[in-house]
Order: sequence, then structure tokens, then C-alpha cells
Amino acid sequence: MATADEGQLDGYKVGFKTYRKESIDKAMLKDKYPDIYKDVVRNSKYRRLTIKEDLHNGNE
Repeated sequence: MATADEGQLDGYKVGFKTYRKESIDKAMLKDKYPDIYKDVVRNSKYRRLTIKEDLHNGNE
């Protein structure tokens, strides 16, 4: 794909785009401004689904 954003592979459309995201340096904020950090910090919970081929369970 080199520098292309999209390509084809074995009948699949493959995307590889560059995205930019601004974020806060949480360690620096917590260190320099602990009261502000405590006021603005948010906790969240999430679950990640992963699927991998099990090569040790007869799927070779």
C-alpha cells in the first residue's frame, strides 16, 4: 500500500489512514495541578473483543 490510504487484498478492502488527535498529558497535569486533575478526571470501563485463530486446538 506504500503511502495509499486504501487498497485491495484477496477480495477485502483494506484501509490504512492517518488520523491526528490532540490529548492532555495526564501525568503532567496530575503532577503540576493535582487539584485540577482531581476535579476533571473521569473513569470509564470498557470491554475489548479479540478473536484469534487457535493453532493449538486442531485448527492447523
